[in-house]
Formats: sequence, structure tokens, C-alpha cells
Amino acid sequence: MNQPLPPVEQAKVFFFWVGLILLVGAGGAGILLIIVTLWGLYRMRSTHDFSYLDTVFIIHKWFAAIASVGLLVLAALWYKVEVIVFALMIYPVYYLILNTLFYVPLSKHKEWVVANGIFSTTTAEPKHTRSAPWISFGKTASIADELIKLNNLKEANLITVDEFNALRSKLLS
Repeated sequence: MNQPLPPVEQAKVFFFWVGLILLVGAGGAGILLIIVTLWGLYRMRSTHDFSYLDTVFIIHKWFAAIASVGLLVLAALWYKVEVIVFALMIYPVYYLILNTLFYVPLSKHKEWVVANGIFSTTTAEPKHTRSAPWISFGKTASIADELIKLNNLKEANLITVDEFNALRSKLLS
């Protein structure tokens, strides 16, 4: 859906972040999760690809599973029934929170989130795209000079091979 997140879903994402911050205070586990989530959001925004948030979701699930298993092993070694019950609850509760407060609201509005951001209510300005070539074919330089300039731009990775070929054919025609 290419619409902004309604306020209720924005609040869900906000409370997910509050929960991650509380995890930092409860033992530091949230630091890694915050870093992974920020990385996913940054990569999503820079590449316009929602799959980075899919990866963040998977990493969060694995982290909860590893924490559950680790605590379960420790509880079994200590013979503490209440810790075993707590360990068995970590994964399903964290998965429910992660899914409800983070992943579902964002995935329902993927196109909007990728293009405009999570908390944005207005459409972002489109990025500037090149519609004209970077060089002009003026009367002051020879065709050989212009071909050298084009080749230099290509070698410096300032234009793609396709752009180089198109400009070269335009120059030679």
C-alpha cells in the first residue's frame, strides 16, 4: 500500500523502539538489536529496497531464539523451573512484539516507507535524475577531444558504459 502509516501504526513502531531502548537498560541486549535495525533502515533508505527490513526481521528472530536456548540451557543447569518457563516464553513473546509493532505495520506500507520514511506523512521530493548528458558537443573542440573527454568520464566511473556508448554514437553521427 503506497500510503503513509496511520498514527496508530506509527505509534506501534515508536513503542517498538521504546522496547529496544528498555532492553539496553535491562542488560545491554538491545544495543545490538538497535544497531542492526538502524543498519536495515539506513540501507533500505539508501538503496530503496525493503528486503533489508526483511533481513532485520530475521536477525531479530534469530537473536530471540538464541537468547531463549541459552537461557534454557542455563536454567536446566541450575534446575530452576521458573527460569525454564521464562526461557520458553522469550521467543514467542518477542516474536509477537516484533511482528505486531514493527514488521507488519512497515510491510503493509512498504512502498511508502521505502520512498518517504516511516513517520513521514508527505511525499518526499524525487531525487534529481540526469536527463541531459554531462558534456555538450560544442563547436570549439574536435571530435577526438570530445571522445577523449567521454573516455575519461567512463574510466573515472562518472558515466556508465551504456551512457558512454550512447554519447559516443551521438557524437559520431
